Amino acid sequence: MAGYDYVNRTYGCQFKGGERVVFTEDGRRGRVVRRRREDQYVRVRFDDGHIGRCHPKSVEIESVAA
Repeated sequence: MAGYDYVNRTYGCQFKGGERVVFTEDGRRGRVVRRRREDQYVRVRFDDGHIGRCHPKSVEIESVAA
């Protein structure tokens, strides 16, 4: 088991590398970074270039406008 399997199983949140997300605590946007090992956080490369470890319940997948 690798990547975000633990997060998916434990929190019911489905994250995949490259998805656009919003960090709900401060509104920053970025992309999910692929994981090579399990971790309880979601790694996000924010649009300003910084990478952060975010709690899964504080990250929402950006909706795509039709």
